[in-house]
Amino acid sequence: MSYAGIIVSFVFVNNIILSQLIVEQPFLDLSRNIRTSVSFGIVLSAMASLCALASWSLYHAILLPLGLEYLQTLTFIMIITGLTPLCDICTAKILPAPHSRARAFFPLISTNCAVLGICLISVRASYTALESLLAGACAGAGYTLTLVFLATLREAMKKEWIPQPFQGIPITLISAGLIALAFMAFDTALRKNLLN
Repeated sequence: MSYAGIIVSFVFVNNIILSQLIVEQPFLDLSRNIRTSVSFGIVLSAMASLCALASWSLYHAILLPLGLEYLQTLTFIMIITGLTPLCDICTAKILPAPHSRARAFFPLISTNCAVLGICLISVRASYTALESLLAGACAGAGYTLTLVFLATLREAMKKEWIPQPFQGIPITLISAGLIALAFMAFDTALRKNLLN
């Protein structure tokens, strides 16, 4: 797949929230305001990129040559839980001001199945190292875009009248469904026409 195809695919067509349905609970909790959504999305994008690249490297350097492909899920979980605190410490040393705002998100990343899903998808799709890195960044960007759209809608809905049975989670899920319908415009046929 071309780089443009990976970008469109992971941001819109195969969005890890709306299409893959990999993560739902953090998505609903973190979409309460725009600033939180953007901060978490940036941290997730960075971690997804690093973990996808590290997973690809370990898979092709150790697991594949030794015939241990069946250990990929366990190995990727160990990579994610190892890289997350390391990135937390490095970010605290290098960028102390932004780290103070994003510190609470690092524990969420280590337990977030979105990062694991990206690692598994990139290895199973036989991406190269650069394609895995790009897939991780684009999946994180798609996650961020979806969070920001939903947070914007949720903030706008606070000013509107909503019938009692639809308040809270029901209207949030309806809004997420409408965002998913908008993203479906970038389906496979349209992607092929745009990129080929």
